[in-house]
Amino acid sequence: MIIADIGIVKGKIYRHLLFWFLCSVQGTLLEYAWINSIFARSNQWHVILVAFYFNLILLPSKMLFTYYALEVAVNQPLRRRYNTASIIIKLTIACLLAIILYRIGCVYFINPVEYPHTKYTIANVFDIGWAFVGLLDIGYVAGIAAALRLFRMQILNLKHEKSLVKEKLETELKFLKNQINPHFLFNTLNNIYALARKKIRQNT
Repeated sequence: MIIADIGIVKGKIYRHLLFWFLCSVQGTLLEYAWINSIFARSNQWHVILVAFYFNLILLPSKMLFTYYALEVAVNQPLRRRYNTASIIIKLTIACLLAIILYRIGCVYFINPVEYPHTKYTIANVFDIGWAFVGLLDIGYVAGIAAALRLFRMQILNLKHEKSLVKEKLETELKFLKNQINPHFLFNTLNNIYALARKKIRQNT
């Protein structure tokens, strides 16, 4: 039992690592396409490393909101009764905090590398246009994670239903086998034999 639980935990960890690895690859490629013109004179490997650095800066905000959204919007409703309004409020607050964290990373770690001669203030963190970009980036990752979670849960539910149907059929088959046992057949044949002899005697 313990070994099985360890295997389940390992499988879960591997799935999460693979998901965030793929998200990092995609994020790095998008950042590379975005900054390639800015660092056009630089070595391409340097641009790739910068893009990877930018992706790492933005990754925590995506991860925090994604796991929180999965817990609040997917896991909690399955475990107990839930209030839709409460879930929406929680997700909205969490999303706003994630966007602020995302914008802090952009303003204080990414923008100074892209435009080193430009001064940035706290007001830039709350720029509506760029905040909307952050919302799209964070929401995209969280949406994919939620879709994958729901899809996997659906697959597991189908497997569970098939297992229940199989167990039911096996139980019914065992019941029928118990009904048709040798003792029952032996008694039935004896009764037929006795009736046949009685019939023969009556005819003679």
